[in-house]
Amino acid sequence: IQSSTDDAHQENDNVKLTDNTLKMAKDASRPATGFRFTGINIPSNVTIDCAHMYWDNDNGGANTSSVDIYAHDVASPGTFTSTSNNISSRPKTTNFVKFDVNWNGDENAAPTPCLSEVVQELVDSYGSINEIAFVVTNNASSTDEIKVVSYDSAPAEAATLHIEYTPNTPPTETFIGTTTTNSSGLYEFTGLSKGEYFVEFVLPVGYEFSPKDQGGDDAIDSDADLVTGKTENIDLYFGETDLTWDAGLVPLTGPA
Repeated sequence: IQSSTDDAHQENDNVKLTDNTLKMAKDASRPATGFRFTGINIPSNVTIDCAHMYWDNDNGGANTSSVDIYAHDVASPGTFTSTSNNISSRPKTTNFVKFDVNWNGDENAAPTPCLSEVVQELVDSYGSINEIAFVVTNNASSTDEIKVVSYDSAPAEAATLHIEYTPNTPPTETFIGTTTTNSSGLYEFTGLSKGEYFVEFVLPVGYEFSPKDQGGDDAIDSDADLVTGKTENIDLYFGETDLTWDAGLVPLTGPA
């Protein structure tokens, strides 16, 4: 949380931007609370291992309640404003996490449950992520009012976010070898280990590939991409023989 408008709570349809306490749960009069984090810099194509918000209890006593935590479903969420329902009306992610709060009154930097599925949905939808706005709503189990220290009360005690992720490194392609079809149009690669492969066919001069996957017999249809000449990835098991990967060729048609 970097500024006063990065956290806010909503009472009925009124958005409170500068209150010292962020109030949530209890009843329908507290429909939503928002927490916006910037400068996150999550790259695309990663797996979110874990994500937690950390809140300071501003209630001064024990309370038990429940809330649902979503994210604002956009690539770059704007800061909160005083516009009516500016928190509760934001489009939310499909994924959410239920947080059953059971505080005894002295919580500092109390963690939420892991929010990895919520953050992963954003990464899968939008790629790299630099800002996230979480929207916290009531649910049927909400009872006591939850009070969290706001940025306006104490910037150093405002909510924080911690995310861990693992890059999804694309598999490395290893060149196996080349071969040439015989007079019957047959070819083979032997001695292959268990693994994932693809075949790339090279067109002879004067020919083009026929359309792939035509007809109902996968053993005799053409499997080569019309542009690249590559097949789909082939999962080869130990000891398996798979002779179904072919390329159909047709002569190029010259000018009439």
